[in-house]
Amino acid sequence: MGILTEFGSGSYYIDNFKGQVAKEYPNARLIDISNEIKPFDVAEGAWTLYNAAKTFPPESIFLAIVNPGGDMKKSRLIITKNPKYYFVGCAESVFDHGVARFQLDNAYVVASNNDDDTFGIQTFVPIIQALLGGLSQDELKARNLVGRELDYYPRSLKSSTVEAEFKDDGAYGYVCATDRWGNLQSNIPQHGF
Repeated sequence: MGILTEFGSGSYYIDNFKGQVAKEYPNARLIDISNEIKPFDVAEGAWTLYNAAKTFPPESIFLAIVNPGGDMKKSRLIITKNPKYYFVGCAESVFDHGVARFQLDNAYVVASNNDDDTFGIQTFVPIIQALLGGLSQDELKARNLVGRELDYYPRSLKSSTVEAEFKDDGAYGYVCATDRWGNLQSNIPQHGF
C-alpha cells in the first residue's frame, strides 16, 4: 500500500493512520511514497502518485491526501483497470494522471466520517482495512463505506496536459513538480526533446 500526503515527515498523522491499519492488518506493507508534497499542490501530488503507482504491483492500494481541509467533501475511491489499482483519498484531481493512464473501472463518493479530524484518518481507515480484507465493490457499498458511483474523468488537468502534445513548432506540456534540487519534472517524455 502506497501513501502520499502533504502532511510532512515530522507529522504524527501518517503514523496514526498506519497504526490503525496495522491493528487489523499487522502484515500489511505500508510504503511512504511522499509526505512532502507542497501544501495544496494537487498537481504535484497527482504527478508524484502516478509515477510511483506505475511501479507497484496490480491490486495495490494507494492513500492520497492533498488539501484535506478543503477537499474532504471530494473524497473518492477510484478503481482502475489496467492495472487494477485502488486509489483512496481527497482532492479528486490527485487521481487524474492515474485515471488517464490506467483506465477507469469505477469511481465512488466516499462519505466523510462526521467524527473525523481535518485529515480524514477516520474516513479512510475503514475503507483501507476493507480493501486489505478483500471486500468487493458491492460489499463496500453494502457496508456504506462508499456511496454513489461517479462518472469520473480527469477534470483539473486538460486532456492536452495529461499527455504532452507534439506540434511542428515544438512540444507542449507543463511542469508537474520541482524536486528538492530545483529540477523541473514535466509531462513531456524524454524522447520529446
